[in-house]
Amino acid sequence: MKITNEGSDLFEAKEKPFVQILIGLISLGVGLNFALNVFPIQKVPIEVAIFLILFGLIFIISSSFVTLTANKSSQKIRLATRSVIKNEVLEFQFSQVKLIEVVQSMVSSQKGGSKIVYNLYLNKSDGKSVLLASSGGSSVLQFASFIAKSPMSDIGKKLADFMGVPFEEKGLPSFGQITDMISEAISKQSKNQEKAV
Repeated sequence: MKITNEGSDLFEAKEKPFVQILIGLISLGVGLNFALNVFPIQKVPIEVAIFLILFGLIFIISSSFVTLTANKSSQKIRLATRSVIKNEVLEFQFSQVKLIEVVQSMVSSQKGGSKIVYNLYLNKSDGKSVLLASSGGSSVLQFASFIAKSPMSDIGKKLADFMGVPFEEKGLPSFGQITDMISEAISKQSKNQEKAV
């Protein structure tokens, strides 16, 4: 998600999944080519063609265009989600919003690795939360995400400032906090060993 308009009366951020759609179209095209043998490269099992076609369709169908708009004149925040299978619009008055929050979490993958995920929430006065956006980092970039802030944090902070509501970040410790914890643990271990001797 990227901020597309940051005026005095209007705040807007959009998520455009063009890369996901492109991957889906390529997979669909290659799968159809294998199935129909349009451009014969070599004989490919039909199961591979079917898999590529289904993979491409799932990628295309699950792609969502998201627009987040906050308008000071109407005192409303609007979340519009459009995809092949779903069109949804949620609207809330600024007065219903208690705080904007970014929650950082570690998600394990089936391959044994893990990645850091950032979720941007609108927390309402009635205690309910609404997921506004989500972004997942690559496991290769985990170290970098401990050092640098997520774009979700920037969007959340700017949205909260625009609406005049509090902003909070929750989640994993920062790189500095991790090094402090390690230093403290080493120091305690050294003191315990000195007392034992």
